[in-house]
Amino acid sequence: MADFNRFNIFVQDLAHGEHKLQTHQLKLAFCAAANTPLAANTILADLTVIDTANLDSVDLALASSAQTAGVYKLCITDKVLTATGTVPAFKYIVIYNSAATTKVNPLIGWYAYTADQILYLGDKFTVNFDDAAGVLTIT
Repeated sequence: MADFNRFNIFVQDLAHGEHKLQTHQLKLAFCAAANTPLAANTILADLTVIDTANLDSVDLALASSAQTAGVYKLCITDKVLTATGTVPAFKYIVIYNSAATTKVNPLIGWYAYTADQILYLGDKFTVNFDDAAGVLTIT
């Protein structure tokens, strides 16, 4: 799996109470190209996303959201996506919050792959989140 990168705005949004990571619904979006500079984007509408109608589900499940000794860790259950038709090429997987209250779909972070990923009918694609380190940590 590619490395996780935070959108710049995520830290401010978190400090302002935009994200309730334990209870809000987090989702995946897919982009074929980076909207440069990628880290400067703030909401999903800032990105050019591909159509995910041919994926079974883009909802994420929370594995854990907790702190130990002052270090918070967000863990998300690995996501196995099944293509129900052809999914256009993508190179970036974005995590966003679909349940925020004051912003529409604020961005959290992304993974960048080195090559395009294309899915065809019946293909499975696993987004393997790091169980040990979590998706993100806050110290």
